[in-house]
Amino acid sequence: MQRKLAELGARPSWFRLLADSSALKAVQTTLDGNEYVVRTDLVGGCYRAFQAVGVRPPPRIQSAGSGRPSGTRPIGPLDLTAASLGE
Repeated sequence: MQRKLAELGARPSWFRLLADSSALKAVQTTLDGNEYVVRTDLVGGCYRAFQAVGVRPPPRIQSAGSGRPSGTRPIGPLDLTAASLGE
């Protein structure tokens, strides 16, 4: 991941990257009878981390109701540990 981040011109420390990704949170809420998952803003190097691994960040707001494709779940914290990255 560090190599991929460097290719993007970003060189955050692992400590900073883990702190930034840990700041990504999601909350489920109901509005007019519809359930939604709303995530926090991407801070620091969090967006670059998504870019580096080739994954699109989760939408800011998404439906949490039955309209979700089967087998999916609402977003949660981004796991950037070496084990989750296969390193």
